[in-house]
Amino acid sequence: MKKQKNRRWLFLLVLIAAMFALIIQLSFLNINTRAAVAERGKVTITEESIRDGFLLLDGQLLVHDNFHPLDITETSEWQYSCNLRSDIHMENHTYSMLLTVDDVDLCFLMPQPKNCVVWINGIKLTEEQLLPGRIIQLSDFAIDDNNHIYRIFLQVGESTSLRVRYHGFIFGTQEQLTKVLLVWNSSTMIAVGICLLLLVQIFALFAQKRSERYLLLLMLVVLQAGLRGLHISLYPSHYIFYSGSKFDVFMEPLFRLTLPFNLLLLITLFPKDIGKKTLICGLIISGLGLACAFAQIMGFNVIRQSTFVEWAMLFLEAGCIIKSFLLERPGSRVLLAGVALNFAGRIFARLIIWGVVPTGIVDTYYYPWQYANLIYLISFVIAIDGKFARKFQEADILSENLQQINADLERIVADRTTNLEKSNRELAQKNEMLIKLQQDKQKFLGNIVHNLRTPLFTLGGSVEMLQEETKDYPQFSSRLHRMKDKVDYIQNMINELFLIVRMDDGLISFDIKNHDLKNLLLQCCADFQQKAERKGVEIQTILPENPVLIAFDDFYLRQAVENVLANAIRHSYSGKAVTVSLEQDQHSVHIRIQNFGAQISPEDLPHIFQRYYKGRDSKPEQAGLGLAITQEIISRHSGDITVNSNTESTCFTLTLPTE
Repeated sequence: MKKQKNRRWLFLLVLIAAMFALIIQLSFLNINTRAAVAERGKVTITEESIRDGFLLLDGQLLVHDNFHPLDITETSEWQYSCNLRSDIHMENHTYSMLLTVDDVDLCFLMPQPKNCVVWINGIKLTEEQLLPGRIIQLSDFAIDDNNHIYRIFLQVGESTSLRVRYHGFIFGTQEQLTKVLLVWNSSTMIAVGICLLLLVQIFALFAQKRSERYLLLLMLVVLQAGLRGLHISLYPSHYIFYSGSKFDVFMEPLFRLTLPFNLLLLITLFPKDIGKKTLICGLIISGLGLACAFAQIMGFNVIRQSTFVEWAMLFLEAGCIIKSFLLERPGSRVLLAGVALNFAGRIFARLIIWGVVPTGIVDTYYYPWQYANLIYLISFVIAIDGKFARKFQEADILSENLQQINADLERIVADRTTNLEKSNRELAQKNEMLIKLQQDKQKFLGNIVHNLRTPLFTLGGSVEMLQEETKDYPQFSSRLHRMKDKVDYIQNMINELFLIVRMDDGLISFDIKNHDLKNLLLQCCADFQQKAERKGVEIQTILPENPVLIAFDDFYLRQAVENVLANAIRHSYSGKAVTVSLEQDQHSVHIRIQNFGAQISPEDLPHIFQRYYKGRDSKPEQAGLGLAITQEIISRHSGDITVNSNTESTCFTLTLPTE
């Protein structure tokens, strides 16, 4: 861990050293730029001197504070300027030189003609001639056919640009200066083309994942850089050497408005590394940038303040990137390289502006700082591409894992399917055996029930005859009464079994017709009145005054009601009442039979409608078929039966449709 940290610090130091090495190399290129050096206001340019390329004007020119050359006389006080390429205070001065051209068709152009006035041999150049990128032919102003001598006055007004202080001339042939303009425009169009490619790349990423809204911010930043480059391409001269056009009023404030966007992108890329203090500083700097933008739109000269705000934001962003790099955040390394190159270009430009490094071939021909911010933006795009690449890589890994899981699942499913098919075949065989056993069982039960019904009927009749004959003998009467109860129980159980068997075999058909349900309930209550009195229970009815006509099978519904009513009387406490009520609504009728007795156990309640189920408190003589038969009958009537039991009472509700 410590070695990795040391490596990161070493990489950071190497990057800083490389940045300063690049600045030094660019500075040496500028220092060694070929120039036409004036001595005490005189300069000579020959064919041999410009054979290898264009020349920048340098050396000592005559300079005076008078603002108009017509006011200059022979007795005016003259001074000699410092080297022109390093002169950072050319504003509000007039420069004079005597140019001798020997055997060459010499031309010149000015990289920064704004607020400048030029006289050649007493002829004032028009504004159209001083537009950026206009090549001036000196022979048009010649007064000597042998050795062309030109008296040139350069008047420099107040500049609103901090980018370039060099208002001198670039001398060369028509071909050489045309090549300079071509390089200027080509570099600008290359920058614009790179911006367009970045926009296409970012839009493609956004189209793939619209949830990444920060890509819209990056698109705005790149679009602003592209518009700035497009603005440059409207003029042959490069923007760095020409500011103050009619588009500057909007382009520079627009650039200030995009200052916080880079910080917002860093927050998106490294959300855990940007603290509250950094956010507060970013908001303050962004506010100052907005203020400078509006002040510039209003016409105030706030170039210095805007430059300070821009550098403050850049240092804040660099600090965030360095912190993320030291924390080993993905994408921070390429951003660190981008911000280092951005710093190198900007510092180099600032050294030229301050006069530390002279104007030279780098800033007049190649313009490295034109790409400084663009390289920074490219690093953002690369970092975001890396973020997407990591997501796609994770998606690929996840896809491979899912494919492997899917293959495993298919294998498992195939194995399970084979096992299930085998199990299904075995189950089908067992099911056939069970069906046959069930059929045999049903047939066996049917035979038993059929064979037992006739003897039991005869036995019951015989017991009744014996009860008549022995009613005067109490010692026999009580025994015969118990015998009759047992015979009735067996007959009832046989009848229930016979009914269950016939229902399972589908031999029961319901004769559903319109009947008076109220009358059926009254008959059932009357039939059980004697049994209730023996139990000491009173049967109470709550029925409508009018008949309740619905469709049902009178025989089987009567049996269902009697089964529930018999259970209610059997489980009711002596001295209590059994309530039979009938209610009707729009679509159904509800028969409620309520008794006050022991609560049905919560463990037994879900099972009381199952066949042969006998609760914990059931008596031995109960077969457990009555409620199962009742539920089957109610179901055949498209109805439902429910039960609610508590410590005070138990209520069965039989619901039947009215239609």
